[in-house]
Amino acid sequence: ALVSLLQDDAPTTRSAVRRALARMGERAVPALERAMDGGEPRLRARARQALLELRADRGLQTLTDLLAAPATTLEEGLFAIDGLLGAEGTDAARRLIDEWGAALTQVLGSDPAADVASDALRRILGAEAGLVGPDHDFHNVDHVSLTRTVASRRGLPLTLCAVYQCVARRAGVDASLVPFPGQVLLIVSDEVERRILDPFSG
Repeated sequence: ALVSLLQDDAPTTRSAVRRALARMGERAVPALERAMDGGEPRLRARARQALLELRADRGLQTLTDLLAAPATTLEEGLFAIDGLLGAEGTDAARRLIDEWGAALTQVLGSDPAADVASDALRRILGAEAGLVGPDHDFHNVDHVSLTRTVASRRGLPLTLCAVYQCVARRAGVDASLVPFPGQVLLIVSDEVERRILDPFSG
């Protein structure tokens, strides 16, 4: 009933409906998704906007909670930002990162030596998955999103290094991001040596 009122021409009614839907939170999502698939164009558009607002509110709350937590990881923060931006497919992106992590674990076994780990990361993520920097449209906001970078296999240096680090950590590999002028690189370390990787170039 609330969702159908999104068709109302009165801005005050629509505003009250959006506030009520925001209070309902996740319980409102199925009705909004059904309305987005319906036949009335105005309702479809307004339901989509309401759903984007709900996701942004949820993402902002998640990000706020993470910023207050003492041990927030880069992965958690980037996925929270994706939630704030309304990126779809975060669950699929997490599953794919898990799969890459399992593949790396299988290659490394119980010995995550820096040379073997860096070679395996390069092969799994660069050569096989095709994760690289964009060859055009560098400043597209999609290249900042962890979710969209995993889906498109294109990202900015920071985002690509974050993907590499997420995968490395799932396999117990010590991987850190290192800023350079105009670039971010990844250092893979063990007790003896360190290897530097440039995920942007694959």
